[in-house]
Amino acid sequence: MQLALGALYERTGNWQGAQSTYQKILTIEPDNPLASNNLAYLYLEHGGNPNMALTLAQTARRGLPNLPFCRHARLGLLQ
Repeated sequence: MQLALGALYERTGNWQGAQSTYQKILTIEPDNPLASNNLAYLYLEHGGNPNMALTLAQTARRGLPNLPFCRHARLGLLQ
């Protein structure tokens, strides 16, 4: 449910709401690959910490190694 809320915030341009939602998810479930992926993308696209974005993208990749639609793959963060 929280992932859907974060995605809704993203679609409506509420980047801070999306970021906060994904961070809350990761507080409860630190290895959540979708929240990690989405938050990494937000950090890179909206002036966040690029080192944290890389760490989050790595978490996402570990959790979703075979899904090509992950945003970190499109961003070229991980090869």
